[in-house]
Amino acid sequence: MPAGAYHVLAVVFLATVVISLSSTMLTIALPSIAADLDATAAGTGWALTAYLLTNTASMLAMGQVADGVDRRRMFLAGLGVFTLTSAALGLVQGVPALVVLRGVQGIGAAMLLCNAVSVLVVVFPGRLLGRAMGVYLAGFSIAQVAGPAAGGLVTATVGWRYLFACSVPICLLTLVWAHRALGRLPQPPRERLRVDVPGNLLAALVLVLVLGAITLAPDRGWVDPWVLGGLAGGLLLLPVLWRVQRLVPHPVLGPVLEADRAFARGLLAGFLVSSPRLGIVVAAGLWFQGLRGTTALEAAGHVTVAAAGLTVGALVADRLARRRGELRTSLAAAAVSVVGLAVLGWAVAGGAAAPRDGAFTVGLLLVGLGTGVFHPLNVSAIMRGVAPERAGSVNAVRVTLQSTSLALATAAALALAVVFVGPEAAESFVSGEPASLSPADVDGIVAGYQVLLGLFAVLVVAGAAVTATAVTATAHPRSRAGDQEGQPR
Repeated sequence: MPAGAYHVLAVVFLATVVISLSSTMLTIALPSIAADLDATAAGTGWALTAYLLTNTASMLAMGQVADGVDRRRMFLAGLGVFTLTSAALGLVQGVPALVVLRGVQGIGAAMLLCNAVSVLVVVFPGRLLGRAMGVYLAGFSIAQVAGPAAGGLVTATVGWRYLFACSVPICLLTLVWAHRALGRLPQPPRERLRVDVPGNLLAALVLVLVLGAITLAPDRGWVDPWVLGGLAGGLLLLPVLWRVQRLVPHPVLGPVLEADRAFARGLLAGFLVSSPRLGIVVAAGLWFQGLRGTTALEAAGHVTVAAAGLTVGALVADRLARRRGELRTSLAAAAVSVVGLAVLGWAVAGGAAAPRDGAFTVGLLLVGLGTGVFHPLNVSAIMRGVAPERAGSVNAVRVTLQSTSLALATAAALALAVVFVGPEAAESFVSGEPASLSPADVDGIVAGYQVLLGLFAVLVVAGAAVTATAVTATAHPRSRAGDQEGQPR
């Protein structure tokens, strides 16, 4: 293992936490931003949406670029863009500037994130990659735990602008540290810079249309023309994208086109098993505020157990895999998630009349632990066999699929929670006004949650079944030189 490997891991971890905190802290501050900038909450909500769309839509292109340039410089450039936009965001005077800067910040984050895993692939060979992935992915969970509380504290004491301003010195410190730590990073052979322009544009358009429609659906409804148009447009473009990918010399979806069955199984399993990770948190927050009548802060206290489980699971995943084997540990983790979903199903069955908050907490913890263990093992298995010079584009495909999975799960949580009640009851529930709900409304919401939890359980079981078909660890086509798994490259 190269000297200074753990310094590289620390830099990647710190950058990940800072980037993730920027979004999780902002969610709690939207009402304050709307009041200060004289805008609607929906308008300021586009600050979150713009980041999501640009980050996801640019990830594939950044992955291709990362394989053809110095990934150290690209990592630093992404962190630099993020730092500059953070400083500017603390000074904005209107919603349009806020949304534009957040969109640019999403691109900077994509430049960094598409390189983060590829950097770890170079530094941590073979089974050591699993340990590094656990630490790296724990950064996202830590941000999910600390973000809402930190955002509420900063907003209530010194104002929402300091959510951005406070990150600037941390980003600068990380930049200096990264410049030194990554300077010793061994550089794999780089491919010639070949960017699939038509493929990237089409893929970005598909993602913007589909994710944009999913983002709008909870507010506008699934039959709104904009929502239906976005979904239809994205789906109609998929065969066009696939045809273009078959024709261009260096397709952006090359890792998928060239994938062997093991690699495809790994991507599909990760897509399925990880889907409840964010959707269940959104659903739990709504449940406690919309049906139990708790405050946002109290609801956050209940929900953080899921994020805490994610963090613990990510940190112990590699140790468990070394003792019990990757496949057995992955299947056991999926089983824990299913048990957690079953416990949640029993908890929601009590409704508001017979609250089972303790069981709800246990269920959230088990789902968090299960997905927390499964995810880093899945990611490290996918990336372990990747030739270092292709790590950027392969990881970009993985992250894009993961982001799409989380967006779909979140949309499912918002839609199914109120699928069996009328629009007035749905609005009361989402607004946190349980006194306006009739007993029939409560029964409808409980039924919606049971359908949602059942759907998530089916997805996890399907993902476990896909994982169980793997006789060996998930792999990607090796470099033409014939890398051997587990050997330094």
